[in-house]
Amino acid sequence: MHELENCIETPGGIYLKIIGIIYIICSVVGIFSLMILMSLFEDPFFQDLINEIGQTDPDMMLFFSVQMMQYGMVWLVFTLFVGIMGVIFSRRADKGTLIMYIGLLNLFLIIISQILLITKFDMSASFGILISLILPVLYLVGALKNKKSFESNLVNRPI
Repeated sequence: MHELENCIETPGGIYLKIIGIIYIICSVVGIFSLMILMSLFEDPFFQDLINEIGQTDPDMMLFFSVQMMQYGMVWLVFTLFVGIMGVIFSRRADKGTLIMYIGLLNLFLIIISQILLITKFDMSASFGILISLILPVLYLVGALKNKKSFESNLVNRPI
């Protein structure tokens, strides 16, 4: 009975479900895109293209590009995990704290990556930080609403 009580419609559930679905779709598309792009690195035509662009050391360029794609793949898998957790626990107010911590970790990692991007390039990339924070903040809002809903139900529940 206690399990069914937790699966009611939650105040932050719609946030978590929609943002989670967006994360899942974007992650899956990103993973397949990166897999296709990584397969191109083996193609001689792609290596010739890098040489034509005028890179001074194409082997080093390929190394860093493959390494960056691997980091991107890790990030996409993490984003897929965040999305799946959001969808699975969108109707579970008792999991609000867990989802809140996942959302905070996601937000923290995005802020760090944006700061690194700004320091690597210039302040023109600073507009991107505002756009990249929209989904994680809404995800966190949904988690906080579910957490508060669960805590208020615990306080108001008769013993």
